[in-house]
Amino acid sequence: MSAAEIAISTERLRLRPYRLSDHGDMHALMSRPEVNLYPQRDPFSEEESWTRLLRHLGHWAEFGYGFLAVEDRATGRFIGEAGFSFFRRGLGEAYSQTPEATWTIAPEHQGQGYASEAAAAAHDWADRTLSLGRTLCMIHPANAPSLAVADKLGYREIGRPVFRGEPVIFFERGSRRL
Repeated sequence: MSAAEIAISTERLRLRPYRLSDHGDMHALMSRPEVNLYPQRDPFSEEESWTRLLRHLGHWAEFGYGFLAVEDRATGRFIGEAGFSFFRRGLGEAYSQTPEATWTIAPEHQGQGYASEAAAAAHDWADRTLSLGRTLCMIHPANAPSLAVADKLGYREIGRPVFRGEPVIFFERGSRRL
């Protein structure tokens, strides 16, 4: 199945692989200061958003998985992203050989369960269609909403390294392949 054929629907959301035409929506999200709190970093420039989008597209081409654009089914509006990436963060073999799950929802849509819904849908799809086995997620200790999502998904803490000068917690989850 090609990335273009993948569409995951939930009651409220539609998840699909990114397209080049999503650059504007992605940049609007990633250029917001409140999206870049954990770890603390500057809002993305247009160039950084473009590079991020190309990385997402490359994951689909090389690995058959990647980040998914998250849309509100009722409006078709882009509200965030969820999915998997192979970051190779340079934190050692325990962290660099395994895909990481991530989720980001626009601030005006937070607190409504969208991150949990999107991340669960991405994981359900991956468990049914991929052979990822173990996945990781990296979360800043102060990011309580993401810590709650990771817990709902069954992630368990495995380490607390420092990444880019910030404390982080790594969690792991085994596949729940059906």
